[in-house]
Amino acid sequence: NGLEGVSVMVTAGANQAYTNVVVAVLDAEDGAVLFAPYYFNHLMAIQMTGGSDRVVLGPVNKDFLPDAAWLEDKLAEPSAGPRIKMVTVVNPCNPTGVAMPADHLRRLSAICAKHDVWLIVDNTYENFTYEEEGHPAHTCVSGDHVVNIFSFSKAYGMMGWRVGYLSYP
Repeated sequence: NGLEGVSVMVTAGANQAYTNVVVAVLDAEDGAVLFAPYYFNHLMAIQMTGGSDRVVLGPVNKDFLPDAAWLEDKLAEPSAGPRIKMVTVVNPCNPTGVAMPADHLRRLSAICAKHDVWLIVDNTYENFTYEEEGHPAHTCVSGDHVVNIFSFSKAYGMMGWRVGYLSYP
């Protein structure tokens, strides 16, 4: 994945990895951003920890990329409700299949770093990209505010096996 200087935790699948992150990062009063369309298990993990009323659904642009300008504005505005502590993106996206260009992912990361917010990147479908057809290659970002989630089950076609991992600072 090209990530260096990170720790790794092996989990019983990428869904467990995401749930572990939610439990570790979010407190009862914290908010989280998901960009619609989002992977339904991400919402379920937040709901299971009691945070369903603190999920903010962010918009995507015409290319189904998370709206970075909206995120910057949302994180910069004074909080009338719960403080947003975590932003989740899926790259490539499930369910759209859109792979995020590297510069867009770096921009989201910079916005989160600026506002002291965790960026959670679900890379479960990292091997399902189509560069030969003109789509962006999969890229990862890292930093002291970034957690990356991966899936051996999807990457290596291990149907029925649930093996995932996450990398964290």
